[in-house]
Amino acid sequence: MTATAGRDDLSPLRRVLAGLGAVVMALTLAAPALAQDEELTVLTSFAEFGEPEYPPDFQHFGYVNPQAPKGGAIRLGAFGTFERLDTIVIGGNWAAGIGLTLDGLMAGSGDELASFYPLIAESVAVPDDLSYAVFTLNPAARYHDGEPITAGDFAYAFDVIMEHGRPFLRAFYEDIASAQALDDRRIRFDFQTRDSWKTVGLAAGMSPLPRHYWEAEGRDISRTTTEPPLSSGAYRVATVQPGSSITYERVDDYWAADLPVNVGQNNFERITYVYYRDLNAMFLAFEGGAIDFWTENRAQRWATGYDFPAVRRGNVIRETVPNRVPQGIQAFIFNTRRPVFQDLRVREAISYLFDFEWTQRNVLYGSYERIRSYFPNSDFGVTDFPVPEGVELALLEPHSDALPEALFSEPFAPSVTDGSGNIRPQLREAWRLFREAGWEVRDGRLTNVETGRQMRIGIVI
Repeated sequence: MTATAGRDDLSPLRRVLAGLGAVVMALTLAAPALAQDEELTVLTSFAEFGEPEYPPDFQHFGYVNPQAPKGGAIRLGAFGTFERLDTIVIGGNWAAGIGLTLDGLMAGSGDELASFYPLIAESVAVPDDLSYAVFTLNPAARYHDGEPITAGDFAYAFDVIMEHGRPFLRAFYEDIASAQALDDRRIRFDFQTRDSWKTVGLAAGMSPLPRHYWEAEGRDISRTTTEPPLSSGAYRVATVQPGSSITYERVDDYWAADLPVNVGQNNFERITYVYYRDLNAMFLAFEGGAIDFWTENRAQRWATGYDFPAVRRGNVIRETVPNRVPQGIQAFIFNTRRPVFQDLRVREAISYLFDFEWTQRNVLYGSYERIRSYFPNSDFGVTDFPVPEGVELALLEPHSDALPEALFSEPFAPSVTDGSGNIRPQLREAWRLFREAGWEVRDGRLTNVETGRQMRIGIVI
């Protein structure tokens, strides 16, 4: 998935490495299952696209306070219920926050979409075609019981996922063909793909399973459990009330506490998630002080629901925090496998009928922005919407016969109204496009000229 630019005589890997802010050195690894003369490139960080934000010698992420005090407790709300503490096999819901107990080979940052930095692994070595990756583990890496984390634990985790994992999890790792421990500190992943940093990132995010714990008498990794499993992260499970609450406590002797990816983080001594079956009840709990933090996602409540005593006393601080955290999207997506949507003019005409500005003013309380990218608020999405140029233009030009001419000459922008609800200019353009595509209004119905059938659209929400 990495789009690269450079001289045609450079390999995909070297074109990417030209922009990677990582420690890089070429070397020969003479070890079992590695070709004796194969040249590998060793990285201490990498990015799926472009280069990592942070240099090899970074001390902490830019958004943390490295002197943040440790201690205290926080209570958070969780919706629904949970029945287990494991996450691999098919079963009920697992507990909120269980990721606090898990570490991966490498860690991402909170201000990038897909970059990886050392955690359990010190580095990763890859061949030129990215057909496999060898991660070298930090010798200090330990589980909460003090036992070392080994490459065999990652091979065991992969095998367990492939044998017992729920279908979605197996599909998530389908581009990884196999995992093999070369020795206690080196784990090799072979890939189904070539030249894909995305697959390297999948492997980098994998967490180990302590074989010595799961193969102990009386434990069955193929079954769900409410027993707190042995893990290696910054927190461990302290108390559990299935379906009601779960509390995590910070691990005092956490082996990775001083790694750059963890400095200034994992500061609370205890983190509790309290479960609610109703979101309105959860908000009332926040209003009454039963939980400490609330992320608002309803425009109506943000605009009208914060006039309660704790806000007036200053006990609740209501704040909008600008950020560059990549966001998901809310949208109606055309299913272009449906014949009615296969004509671009029909899709464009329907887009003219959506009056976002009126909706923003009258329904959304002015709290939303209209997206113009499938990857809003991220480097994966376009921000200034120019016409294609450079690498993008080179990618599109071979397909120019199948693409709209306007794509190469006009910046993309959705239709903008005055918000009054009067969208006559948009209606005129929509009807023009419908007519060009073979649709006309008959007896108040949008009808196909050739078949005489009314346009029918199903919307799934």
